[in-house]
Parts: sequence; structure tokens; C-alpha cells
Amino acid sequence: PTQGRDPLPYPPAPIARVRPAGTMCATPATMAQRTIVLALAVLAPALAFEFDASLAAFEEGVTDTLAVSAKQSTTAVPESGILRSKAFRDCVRDGCTHLSLEGMDMTGPIPEEVASLTGLTELNLAYNSLTGTLPAALGQLTRLERLRLGDNKLHGALPVELAELASLVEFEAYNNDLTSSVPRELSALTALEVLSLGGNLLSGPVPSDLGPRLQSMDLSDNALTGTVPAELGALSARELDLSSNFLTGTIPAALGGMPRVEVLSLSNNQLSGSIPAVLGSISTLVELSAAGNLLSGEIPSGLFAAGSLRALRLDDNHLEGHIPSAVAQATLLEVLTLSSNELTGELPAELAALSKTLTKLEVHANRLSGKVPTKLLAPALVTLSLGDNAFTGSVPTEVGLATSLTHLSLSANQLTGCVPSELGRLKKLRALFVDGLAPAAGVECGVPVALGRATSLEMLSLRHSSLFGTLPTELGTLTKLETLEVDHNELSGPLPSELGRLTALVDLYAYHNRLTGCVPAQLARARTLETVVLSHNLLTCQLPSELAALAALEVLDVGGNAGLHTTLPAEFGRLSSLRELRLNRTALHGPLPGAIGGAAQLSVLHAQHTRLTGTMPAELAWLLHLTDVQLHDTRLEGPLPEALVTLPSLKTLSLHGTHVEGRVPAHLAGDHESIRRPMERTPPKPHAAPPQPALAPGQKLPAAPPKSPPSKAGSTRAPPSPSPPPPPPPPPP
Repeated sequence: PTQGRDPLPYPPAPIARVRPAGTMCATPATMAQRTIVLALAVLAPALAFEFDASLAAFEEGVTDTLAVSAKQSTTAVPESGILRSKAFRDCVRDGCTHLSLEGMDMTGPIPEEVASLTGLTELNLAYNSLTGTLPAALGQLTRLERLRLGDNKLHGALPVELAELASLVEFEAYNNDLTSSVPRELSALTALEVLSLGGNLLSGPVPSDLGPRLQSMDLSDNALTGTVPAELGALSARELDLSSNFLTGTIPAALGGMPRVEVLSLSNNQLSGSIPAVLGSISTLVELSAAGNLLSGEIPSGLFAAGSLRALRLDDNHLEGHIPSAVAQATLLEVLTLSSNELTGELPAELAALSKTLTKLEVHANRLSGKVPTKLLAPALVTLSLGDNAFTGSVPTEVGLATSLTHLSLSANQLTGCVPSELGRLKKLRALFVDGLAPAAGVECGVPVALGRATSLEMLSLRHSSLFGTLPTELGTLTKLETLEVDHNELSGPLPSELGRLTALVDLYAYHNRLTGCVPAQLARARTLETVVLSHNLLTCQLPSELAALAALEVLDVGGNAGLHTTLPAEFGRLSSLRELRLNRTALHGPLPGAIGGAAQLSVLHAQHTRLTGTMPAELAWLLHLTDVQLHDTRLEGPLPEALVTLPSLKTLSLHGTHVEGRVPAHLAGDHESIRRPMERTPPKPHAAPPQPALAPGQKLPAAPPKSPPSKAGSTRAPPSPSPPPPPPPPPP
């Protein structure tokens, strides 16, 4: 009855249905029941008792019938969207060999009625939202050659009846929630060429006998266990993907006998042992991936004998030794990723022979040394990741020749000198990491103004690089920049107001520098800002209230700016996403505004070692996510809000060195400037009474001073313990 109407904004109240006098609104069953009751009412009371038993039985039968009907109507299986589709109805009416409903937003289960389409050779239901299990009736489509069910929400086991599809060539059911193991019965599908079941929840072993004609087997991203079957070496498949499972054991050398394989992916398992050099004898091999395992030993030189090899991914293992100079034999190599291993030595000079083909070289997080090879810096190079090694020398100016670079990482090495201005030529550069540059003797380096011309930059990290001078205003032209990291340098001068033009900026880290002046109010224009960390600088001015417009701001840290003479703007209570506010060791003065209670997500509030005055606002108890409050060594006074102490989320409350009156429970008394959850502490034992001095004859004891309760851990001038505090007040409307 509500179809076609706007839904109510809230659940409607039960409606009392009143039937006007003289109207009939009943089912045939209830009408018959009512007729009998009326007839009995007309008969003499003496005859009425004879009908009691019959009437009761009749009423019971009608009631049971209606109850069964109601139950059936509420537990009906949802209708399949496939049955409602015009393409399916036309196929039933006219007969068809191909039924494709790919990407048609189909919902509900795959109906059993599909089995009536016995002439189908192709059924494509991929990229929908189909639910339920695979019906066993699919096994009746004996002419089916292609069954595509990928990217749905199907679950349950694969029915063994699929083995009856003797003509099946392609079976795709990737990205569902299928469980159980791959049925051994599928080995009967002798015509099968493509099996794609990646992205499910399949378990058990890898099947080893899936037909002689198999060209592609994708079982990636499941929960398969056991070893890689050596029998797979007899397959004539072009693609074998077993990545992202829980496979153990070694890589069988028998895989080197696969005569036609082009893509072999064993990444992200728990494989161990060495890499069989015989894999390099596969003349058709284009891509070999074994990253994310427990492989050890050296990289076999024989791997590069495969003349067709274009991609070798062996990162995140325990490989050691040098990168083989035989790498130059793979003249078509485009991708070489060896990061997060234990490789040593220099990058082989022979890599220069690949400068026309190599697009990605990733060797970060090893123990490589030597200088950055300049001959690699060619126009073909897209990604160069050399970070976290022991490379020496300077950043080569030839980097400006690699005009296709999108990602450059040279951080955490032993490089010296300046950031080269030639980086400004890289118009496609999206991520630049040049952290940890050591200063060259007698040279002061700064942030190159030319970086403002690298307008594709999204990530710029120049941390710990001994940079002097000011931040160039030209950085304001990097409108795609999302992260700017220039912390731990010697930068001075003001923070450029032009940073407010960075409308994509999310994170700004400029702490531990010598920046002066004010936090520019123009930063409020960068509405995507989530993190602003400017601590440990020489900032001086009032914090701009305009920052309250940063609705996405989660962290604001200006602590450690000793000359920052500011009050806490009440407008900051509008920062609805703010989680951390750090103002410690500044010249913060004035009261803590009650409006801060409006920052509903606030978890960390640090304002210790400041000149805060006044009382602690009761509105702090509105902050239901508050975990860490550090307000010690300030001029706060007055009573401690009892509702604040009882906040379930609160882990640390540090108020020592203030004049706040109230008892802080021992488990909340934080260490000096600690932001970690404190350990449970044992209350100190009471001190023994001091010894009384000896009295002269006739001397009286002096009058005792007024008694005060003993000091307890975390208390500040604690009065007698109050009665249990009331629950915290509700948050403001």
C-alpha cells in the first residue's frame, strides 16, 4: 500500500482500524465463520450446545489455515532479480544460447529456473549483487561453455554437479564468498581452459589435476593450505596465480618444466627455502612474483636467463648476497622489486644496460651501499626507490633527466649535500622523499624554490635534512599536495600564508624548526587539513580563531613554542573532528573556555607548563572520548569537576602543580608530560608519626594544628573524600 509514496521519517505508530457500520471487510473464511455464529445466535439456547463442538473444531481449522498462510507470507524467499529481467523472459520464450546480465544490478539468488535454458552455451551474471549459493541445477546446462559469476555476493560450497558440464571451457566465480575446497570432481572437466576463483574463502589444498587443457588458473586471495603441488609442472597453462594464501614448503623445481607459462605468481604465502634457478629456463616466462614469503639464500643468476622476462618481484623475503650482474641478460626487464631483504653490495653497473626498458626499480630497506647510479636516471624510469640503505655521495643532479619519474625515494641513507633544484623539472613527480640529508662542509642548503614547478606533487618529505632559510612561498602553487613534511630542520622565518592555497593538503608537519611569527589565518582555507604539527618552533602570535573553520582537523599541535602568547579561542569548540589539542610549554594564558566541550571527539588535551588561569570548566565532562588530560604546572584553581573524574574513557589526569581542589584517583595521576596510559600504581604507605621532642619539667605540648587528610597520589590539596560523584551531565544539544 505504500509503494510509490515517500517513506516516513520515523516508524509509524500502530493505527486503529475502524470499519464503518454496515461495511464488510473479511476474507471468505471469516465471513463463513461469522454466518454460522449469527445463525446460532438465532436458534434457541437449548439447541446451541449441540453445535459447540462442531463450531470449536471449525474455528480451530480456520485459525490454523490463516496462521499457515501468514507464516508462508512472512518467510517467502526473496524473488530473484534474474526472473524479473526482460532478457531472461525473452530467453525463456524464444530460446537462446547466450544470456548476459553483467553489471545489471541484479539481486537475490540464482534461480533454479535457469536450468530450464538447456540451450545455453554462455551464462554471464558477473558484476551484480547476487546472493545465496550456487544451485546444483546448473549442472543440467550440459551445453554450457562459459559460466561467469565473478564479483557478486555468492556464498557456500562449489556444487559437485558442476563436474557434469562436460563442455565447460571457462568458469569464473572470483570475488565472492565461496567456501569449502575446490571439488576434486572438477578434474572431469576435460575441456576447461580458464578457472578463476580468486578472492573467495576457499580452503584445503591446491588441486593438482584440473585437466590437460587448462590455460589459466587463478586461486589467489583465498585460504588454501599445504604445499605447491609439483604436478603443476606438467600443466600447459600460461598463467598460474596462487598468491595470497597460506601455502608452505618450498617452490618445487618441477615448475621449471611448465612449457608455456607466462605469469607465475606465488606471492604472499609462507614459502621458504631458496629460489630454484631452473625457473629461468622457462623461455616464455614474462612475470615471476614470489614477494612476501620466507625465501632465503641468494638470487640465482639463472633467473635472468629467461629472455622474455619483464617483471621480477622478490621483495619482502630474507634474500641475501649481491644483486647478480647477470640482470643485464634480461634485456626486456621493466620491473625489478627487491625491497625488504638483506641484500648487500652496490647496485650492479650492468643495470645501466636496462636504462631504455626499466620503469620500476625498488630496492629500499636492504643494506646496499655505493653511489646512486646516474646512468639509470633515464626518461623511461617511473619509480626509483632506494631509501633505507647505506648509499653515499650526493643526490645526483642528473635526476632531472628522468622526466617520467612519478615516485622518488632516497631517504634514510648516508647522502650529503643539498636537494637539487633539478627536481623541479619533473612535471610528473607525485611523491618525493629526500629525508636525512647530511650537510656538506661549509654549505647551507634550503628548500629549492624550483620545487614549486613540480606541480603534480602529492607527497613532499624533506625531514631531517639540515635545511636552512625560509619555506618558499612558491610551495603554494602545489595545489595537488596532500602531505608536506619539513620537520627537524633549521628553517626560519614565518610559515607562508600561501600554504592556504593548498586545497588538497591533509597533513602539515613543520615541527622542530625555528619558524617565527604567527600561525597564518589563511591556513583555514585549506579545508582538507587533518593534521597540523608546528611544535618546537619560535612562534609568537595569538592562535587565529579562523582555524575553527577546519571541519576535518583532527590534530593541532603547537606545543613547545615558548613565546606563543595566546589564549585558547572559544571558537575551537566548533572543531567537531578534533582528537588531539597540544598547547603545552607555551605562553598560553587566560581561562580554559567551556566552549571546548563542544569538540566532541577530543581525546588528548595537553596544556601543561602554561599560564592558564581560572577554573576547570564543567563542560570538559561532555567530552566522552577524553583519555588524556595534562594540565599540570598551570595557574588553574577552584574545584575539580567530579563528572570529569568519572568519565569511563579517561586514563590520565595530571593536575600537580596547580591549585585545583579535588582528589584525582591514583590510576588517573599521569607522569610528568606522559601521554601513555599509566601503569596501575600502589598507593603510598602512610608515613609514621614524627617523634615528639622531649619536654622540660612543667612544659605543655603545643596546640595541635588543624587536621587535614593525608596526601594521596595524584591529589591536589585534597579535601575529605566526597560521596560517590553523580554521573556526567549529558553533552550539549
